[in-house]
Amino acid sequence: DDYRGGDATLGGTLGGCSLLWDAEGDDRYLGGGWSLGAGLGGVGILVDGGGADSYRSVGPAEGVGGAAGVGLLVERSGGDTHDLGAGSGQGLGGGHEGQEGGLGVLVDGGGDDHYRAGDHAQGAARRGGLGLALDSGGDDDWIAGSWSQGAARAGGLGALVDAGGDDRYLAGRHAQARAHDLSIAWLVDRAGDDRYDSLGEAQAMASGNGVALLDDRSGADAYRVIEPGARWGHASPLRGRASVALLLDRGGPDRFGPGSEMAAFGSRSSGRHGLALDLPAGPEPLPDSVTYAALIRGPSPEEVDGLLDQTLAWPDEPNAAADAVARLALGGPGLYPAVRAKLRPGEPASVVGLGRVIDGLIAKDPAWREELAGRLETDLGSPAADAEVLLVWWARAAGPRRAPGLALLLLGALAVRRRRG
Repeated sequence: DDYRGGDATLGGTLGGCSLLWDAEGDDRYLGGGWSLGAGLGGVGILVDGGGADSYRSVGPAEGVGGAAGVGLLVERSGGDTHDLGAGSGQGLGGGHEGQEGGLGVLVDGGGDDHYRAGDHAQGAARRGGLGLALDSGGDDDWIAGSWSQGAARAGGLGALVDAGGDDRYLAGRHAQARAHDLSIAWLVDRAGDDRYDSLGEAQAMASGNGVALLDDRSGADAYRVIEPGARWGHASPLRGRASVALLLDRGGPDRFGPGSEMAAFGSRSSGRHGLALDLPAGPEPLPDSVTYAALIRGPSPEEVDGLLDQTLAWPDEPNAAADAVARLALGGPGLYPAVRAKLRPGEPASVVGLGRVIDGLIAKDPAWREELAGRLETDLGSPAADAEVLLVWWARAAGPRRAPGLALLLLGALAVRRRRG
């Protein structure tokens, strides 16, 4: 079946009750905001009996409970794709405008699943909400932004539980068992060789009287947090009261990095009530060169436009903008036309934000530098209002590998075109 709807459809509601039940088959769901098992001031439920299904929405969607609401998405079996782009959801309970959050639950019965979302997703809670993401097994990919994958703040409870399989978790900052401000955050993986990757303040990190637990019960696992410091069982007190954080890995030869701070017997304390325990084998350092880029799919065409808008949040929301740049950098030089289409030379936020995307592409792969430089040289051959910015981008991409004389020629041609204009 092929289901298509706008906002508050396909088992989604704003102030009412909604139910969509599909018994079986390989189905496709495409919805708007507050769809696919989402409730704001009401109850929204979507139940799918099985099959290899595809769920897509701009979010919030897929098991979202807003203020005074309940949202439930139940997928009984099959290798499914859950794609929210940069949207929130997939097991999110959250309030708004001074109202306490509701209950949001995503349940997937098994299979090799792929989950993709933006900030506040995949077992996340805020403002007194309860968010749960439960997967019964399979080799799953979990990709999300900040405050995701078992994360909670402002009195919420967020939990992600995966029953087994070789799973891959990729998130922005404040993720993977991250609790803040009287909240509880919980990430449990029961079996398999798993990989956890985050930008920072993640993997059992608690602050503001929060409680955070990351519990991996078996397998050869890898833990990677790019920013050092607040990671791996780190707790920060507030107002004289303790936060509590625990990273517990119960078995298997595990790796930590970059810059592992774990001790010889697999333990590390961080803050007064923060602890990481790796049992029984103890930790191994994860080399700085190890990345999970090969395991991470680049942004979809539908996601790119929203992520480019998010990069323009500098300097008001630097963390959100940084997460967007990191996500876009996986797309390669093929993103250049979309980046240029967004460029507004007279707007500083556009020049700065999109320039960071170009820098991210340049830093990702030396071969991408050459391709970007070539594309920019071609575009600089024709008069354009954004030529000055393109010239700066070209200089960054070309670096010392191209003769500086070419830059002078391009600059000279640009000046001539300006005088003629």
